[in-house]
Amino acid sequence: MMIRYLSIYLIVFNFIYAQNLQDYDMDGVPDTIDVCSYTPFFDKVDKYGCSTKRLVLPEDKDNHNLDVIFSYGLAHNDDSKDREELDKSEIELNYYKNSWIYSLKIGYLKSNSWSDIDDTILSIKRHFQINQDIRLTTGIGIKLPTHDFEGNEVDYSFYENLNYYITDDFSIFLGGVYSIINDNSKESSIGNVYSYYFGIGYFLSKNLYANLSYSSTKSKFSEQQLIDTLSSTIFYQIDEKWFTLFGYSNEILDDDFHNSIDCKIGYSFAN
Repeated sequence: MMIRYLSIYLIVFNFIYAQNLQDYDMDGVPDTIDVCSYTPFFDKVDKYGCSTKRLVLPEDKDNHNLDVIFSYGLAHNDDSKDREELDKSEIELNYYKNSWIYSLKIGYLKSNSWSDIDDTILSIKRHFQINQDIRLTTGIGIKLPTHDFEGNEVDYSFYENLNYYITDDFSIFLGGVYSIINDNSKESSIGNVYSYYFGIGYFLSKNLYANLSYSSTKSKFSEQQLIDTLSSTIFYQIDEKWFTLFGYSNEILDDDFHNSIDCKIGYSFAN
């Protein structure tokens, strides 16, 4: 009789345990009581499965969202008198589906003496959640030669990025990009491009995030030295739909003045 009761108990226990394992977003709250079914993996949640603290950045989204981002940037370059300032307007479409990100960037360039459409960039990236606090993102991209200049060809890029959320408020990140350059030039030797970066980020509130990063980039022009840049970005979540980003970068260890500023505003269409 005892064995029979024990067997029944084990069957019931296993059934309940199996039901509790049905946790689509893996936040520790079973789907049967999870009010927020698509919580980002690294978010801390309450007993109903909803985020309690950390701001979700655009690149960390996992849900079926479409973000439309409009940006305007201004770059300053003392090396060229006829191109001291370069304006860049851009529209960016990012679609997030589970752990995948599909992106399209179309831009328009304008200097003191010319204007043209910038190269169009298509990319696909995927998140890999190593554990609760570490996320790896990898992807590939293609740059289509819509910018009209002689020798402009299709280029390919490979992306890697690692985010480590040390605490609820503080994170560190690092990554790199390697680009296969197919452009050609009669005046300069052109080769492939690589860059690496690392930085720190801080969640100032549930609506505000800021980071500071250092990057080093090899130019496609072989005769140029590595380009070292110090950058900062501020992200502000206006409401559930609207958000803004402000970025500033400045080349360091350089005798000339090279800097850029970028302002973005985005709208999120959530399914």
